[in-house]
Amino acid sequence: MIEVLHHRGPDDTGFFTDANVGLANARLSIIDIQGGHQPISNENGTVHVTYNGEIYNYRQLRQELQKLGHSFRTQSDTEVIVHGYEQYGQSFVSKLNGMFAIALWDSTEKKLILARDRMGIKPLYYAVRGDTVLFASEMKAILQAPIERTVDRQSLYTILNLGYVPGERTLLEGVSKLPPSSYLVYQDRSVTIGSYWTVPPVDMSPNEEQIIQRLEAALEESVRDQLVADVPIGCFLSGGLDTSVLVAYAAKASREPLKTFCMGFGEETDEFKDARLIAERFGTDHHELTVDSSQAMKLYPKMIWHMESPKYNLYPWFVCELVHKYVKVCLSGNGGDEVFGGYYARYGNALRIQELANKPFAWMLRTPSRFLQAPLKDVKTQNRLRALQALGNDVSEYLILAGAFPDSFNAKFFREEISAFNLREHYAPFFEGVDLVQGLMNAELRTKLVDDLLSVDDTMSMASSLELRVPLLDNKIVDLMTPVPWQLKFAPGTYGKLLLRKVAQKILPEETMRKPKWGFSVNVQAWYNGELGELIHQILPDSDVLPKYFQPKTVQRIVEGTTGTSRDRRWQVLLWQLLGFHLWHKMFIERERVDATKLQVEALVA
Repeated sequence: MIEVLHHRGPDDTGFFTDANVGLANARLSIIDIQGGHQPISNENGTVHVTYNGEIYNYRQLRQELQKLGHSFRTQSDTEVIVHGYEQYGQSFVSKLNGMFAIALWDSTEKKLILARDRMGIKPLYYAVRGDTVLFASEMKAILQAPIERTVDRQSLYTILNLGYVPGERTLLEGVSKLPPSSYLVYQDRSVTIGSYWTVPPVDMSPNEEQIIQRLEAALEESVRDQLVADVPIGCFLSGGLDTSVLVAYAAKASREPLKTFCMGFGEETDEFKDARLIAERFGTDHHELTVDSSQAMKLYPKMIWHMESPKYNLYPWFVCELVHKYVKVCLSGNGGDEVFGGYYARYGNALRIQELANKPFAWMLRTPSRFLQAPLKDVKTQNRLRALQALGNDVSEYLILAGAFPDSFNAKFFREEISAFNLREHYAPFFEGVDLVQGLMNAELRTKLVDDLLSVDDTMSMASSLELRVPLLDNKIVDLMTPVPWQLKFAPGTYGKLLLRKVAQKILPEETMRKPKWGFSVNVQAWYNGELGELIHQILPDSDVLPKYFQPKTVQRIVEGTTGTSRDRRWQVLLWQLLGFHLWHKMFIERERVDATKLQVEALVA
């Protein structure tokens, strides 16, 4: 199991076994390189811990525990977990500020505790098989055990509609994700899952001036805390607001020029110019990388193997590969849009829908369902009609905004009938007692951020044995910003992130403040007209995988009917996902060994 995770920690491997448990750790040495070997135990060997991540407040916790009589043998952050458990029991998790997946074995109580960080930055998978629990940072480690591998069809439905699988499910039946801010206790052959933190309710009478002052201090402190390491650290720099703020604070706290990194795709939307402006302003040691689609398609099977999911937004692979040549740790701006309110175009759409739904004549605007049965090629037009039909149903409106296909299409696309009820039920709690815009922000923070963006960044960085840290998801910032109502984060006609902008305007150049949000993504149309389209037309028509899960005639119509124009982007993405699913199925369902051999396209075609 640990051998297949070697890429996550190539510096050291450690084991602990007894009659009831086996723990292993592949270590990426960041803090206390010599003394931080894992698994680590307490003095009498009754508590053992293996974990992945970083605890940023470990120095404060260490001092607190030492005052309470605990002795430390190392300088590593891992050891505070051991003594924290001894002192506080399983509630120790709520004291941690960091990113982590923890497995702790208490041999006295014969109790296993698994815990995942608040925001879901680090992954943690588990499977219960009879009286055995298997757990790991990646599913492929669990699959080293002789367990049946079956596709979870509800998850397949979800990932092709939304681009990710939210919540506890995965694409494999019987393999689950531990949710963010949760712990699992396994004792006496019984599994219990609990939560140690929830997003606080919205404060409808906030003090804006006080929030800005506290945010300024929290940003400075979180960046400073996350620069702690015994190895070189760098920072992603797109030239956008989030990474520019991080670079500004990190450059101020660094003793030597900060290394910064920017990636582009050879397109007009590349942000090299914006990134150079910030790099020059703060005197960073700046590096750039341009990726082309031919590189990406050759490596796509390897990306799928690391991602363990048929996704298409895996291009962080390339910048992480570049960054690893210079540093071992890199700061990322991930989470900034969700915490500060950066998706202003989506909020604008939601606000318009919300205003229409509140009109006295809203019932007159609802599109009769018979108009939605017509096969409209134009996805945008159909989505507008669907949004009108769903007026007043915030969960349905959100799923439309998130890109989910109409029920009528899904019924013709999937081989087995799959209800959208489970998906709607999963998202419903985010919209209870709040309006559509606030519900959208709640949902993005706890689903798409976790199971899409953070998951991609973790797997693509770990593929290069690079640790990514996300200061904008530090506890201090999250605690401050999540109760803030959306009206202070976004206003129609603005770029969004209003509070962050008021802090940033003191330290960033005017050009950066005026820069609109591009989003970090490839030009799907250009890639589809190149190697991506060639692979799709080479593999999908003859795939022996797709007919098991999808209606062949529908897949054929999509392949033949999708053009290389920008109008067909949604169908181009779906075909890319189907290509990814074909490759994923070959690796994770059909192959006897889920290891890193033969990860070439040619070996996975049929």
